[in-house]
Amino acid sequence: MGMSLPQGQVGPPPQRRNNWTIVLLLLLLLLVGAGAAWFVLRSGGAGSGALAEGEVFMEPAAAVGPDPFSAQPLAPPPDPLIAQPAIQAPTRIEAPKQAAIRASSGAQPGLYGGTQSDTACDKAQMIAFLGANADKAAAWVAAQNADPSLHWSGPSGSTALTVADIPAYIGTLTSLVLVADTRVTNHGFVAGKATPRQSVMQRGSAVLVDTYGVPRARCFCGNPLLPPVPAKVQVTYVGSAWPGFDPGTVSVVSPAPQPVTQFTVKLPDGTTTTITVGGPPAAAAPTAAVPTAAAPLGASPVAAATNTVAAPAATGQTTSTASTPATATASAPATAVAATAVPATAVPATDVPQPTAAPQPTAAPLVTVNFVSTCVEPVDVFWIDQRGNQQFYYTIQPGESRSQETGPGDVWHIKNPTGEWDWTVPSGGGTYRICG
Repeated sequence: MGMSLPQGQVGPPPQRRNNWTIVLLLLLLLLVGAGAAWFVLRSGGAGSGALAEGEVFMEPAAAVGPDPFSAQPLAPPPDPLIAQPAIQAPTRIEAPKQAAIRASSGAQPGLYGGTQSDTACDKAQMIAFLGANADKAAAWVAAQNADPSLHWSGPSGSTALTVADIPAYIGTLTSLVLVADTRVTNHGFVAGKATPRQSVMQRGSAVLVDTYGVPRARCFCGNPLLPPVPAKVQVTYVGSAWPGFDPGTVSVVSPAPQPVTQFTVKLPDGTTTTITVGGPPAAAAPTAAVPTAAAPLGASPVAAATNTVAAPAATGQTTSTASTPATATASAPATAVAATAVPATAVPATDVPQPTAAPQPTAAPLVTVNFVSTCVEPVDVFWIDQRGNQQFYYTIQPGESRSQETGPGDVWHIKNPTGEWDWTVPSGGGTYRICG
């Protein structure tokens, strides 16, 4: 005897519970997909190291970092006694809200360290690497030209750096070592472009420094470096920290007021010595034939008469070549700098001094001034350059202090909602209490 159906029903009862189960599964899949998409966007893709506003990436000295220009190190690892191994666990460290970060002149004695060894930063190796990778060379140059404080006048007289200028420009740079954890704008290489990220580099990192004392390249991976961009929000350091890292002692380098010819640096044994700007010259323009076998890491670049440069390669990799113009030279006088680059006015910041404006050159030695704000409103501090223009330096919050190296007689302009005025630096420097 068959089972009768309810009146009006011509099939089995609807499976409402199964339908709701399917709907819930679909929603779950959508949420998982959205989360995965957010993660990819948040990280900028495969390891690009993209950061949220206010985040500063911690760069251990012995790591190439996310999306490096060269994944194969271009220099030996740093001294582990100076740059202690990083803590691998991901870390988030908030900077103190009222931490006064010192902006040191690039010419300050002892700001950098030296190793008396050319291998700490092989300029010829970096030249060869960029010569063999045309896309990375173009991105490296574009990153440098994005900095309005860049000083360069190439063989053609242009104030903009070109790929052909790379050997000559790197020849003017000096191999030095950071003696303090230092804020910079570092760059990764993604999709054919240099991608900037705000970073703090660990002490012990080898860098190439220009004639104004500004770090321009990281020796370990070849990344281009620029001065840091001040954050408008509370800073949080992210990534892999290292023993002794203290956000309250992070250093910032400002361009020296005029080109320097020698750096006074600290040696590992605590003594000091002087290093001539540019250091040992870069390798001479290559003239030999390109070898067919892979070159060992650290080998000098060689090329055929057409100026093709061999790229240093790691074991198991083949050597690639890229053409460089015949006008490129391997070194340039250390005094070859541009006099026309004018720093751009920056947006007021809350965490670091803006390092793109340099105090006016003076004959007298620089002095240290401590700006202390006793105002009830934030104050903006400007330096008056030699043309009489205001160049923004930083915003000082109520109760905050900032140290600044400047020249006696330099004029600083102070401005807040209640008024504005000028202050001239006395011969001995000292403390200037704003609103006090």
